[in-house]
Amino acid sequence: ARLLDGTGAPPRLADIRVNGNRIVETAVAGALPVREGEDTISCRRATLMPGLIEPHAHLSFVDQATPFAFQAIPIEEHLLLTLKHAKLYLDQGFTSCFSAAATKPRLDIVTRNAIDRGEFPGPRLRAGSRNGTRACTSW
Repeated sequence: ARLLDGTGAPPRLADIRVNGNRIVETAVAGALPVREGEDTISCRRATLMPGLIEPHAHLSFVDQATPFAFQAIPIEEHLLLTLKHAKLYLDQGFTSCFSAAATKPRLDIVTRNAIDRGEFPGPRLRAGSRNGTRACTSW
């Protein structure tokens, strides 16, 4: 794959060894020997880069016109929409998110726990609380 390693070095063609969901070794393309029992995947014409970090995420802010509209969404549907947003963040390359606020008590916490247990796809999440949201709704 074309490797963009996040160090500031120019992208380069590289072989990459992965263990679980972590890169454990890189080498110049063609230099990394395949170990017995390993699967190989051709990433020709693909770019591999570190996961992005979203330092100000609002996973539960789900397409509403005003902050007050969030309260009209029943909690069950709101959780499903929040989990859908978590998957969207992951699909866009964000592997970590820091929540700036949640729209309802415990919504980010339940989302984080479900992701951590592997029940739903999503980025690693530093869960936020509703306290920050109250401050945001005053403007």
